[in-house]
This record gives sequence, C-alpha cells and structure tokens, in this order.
Amino acid sequence: MNIKELLIGFVNGLANVYVILIVIQALASWFREDMLYKFKAFFGFVYSVVVPFLALIKRIFPTSFRGADFSPVLAALLVELARIGIIKLIIAFIK
Repeated sequence: MNIKELLIGFVNGLANVYVILIVIQALASWFREDMLYKFKAFFGFVYSVVVPFLALIKRIFPTSFRGADFSPVLAALLVELARIGIIKLIIAFIK
C-alpha cells in the first residue's frame, strides 16, 4: 500500500464518519433532550462536531422550507463534494 492509497482511504473514512455523525445529529434532533440523557456524552460529542458546520450552512444558505430543516442534507452533500475534490487532488499531485 503506497501513500496515495493510504491518503485516499483516510479521506474516504473521515468523510464517511462525518456524514454518519450528521445523520445521527439529524435523527437525534427529533427526540426530546431527556430521552437522550443516557447517552449525553456521545450526543454532546456529536453536537460539538456537527452543529458548528450546520450553523455555518444555515447562515450562508436558506435551508429551511415549511418548518423542515434541510441543512443536514446540504452538509452531507458538501462533505461528499469535498471528499471527491480532495481525492482528485491527491490523485493529481501524488505520484
């Protein structure tokens, strides 16, 4: 395994984990806070990692439509686009 494959695997893994955290945060937002209390540390971590990115997206793009917040969908899409771009850069510049 060379450095290019290692970097591509790392970028893929990091993007996949972040998209999963976005989905977890979106699903957790449907529940009352007291229902998630048993997993407070985990959801606190997810919140601290995902919500700043979602807040940035909400500030730049209008992502709410009739009470539904589409910022997690847009965030996942942006993460995937960034993943593709970074992988293309890795392929182009690392021999």
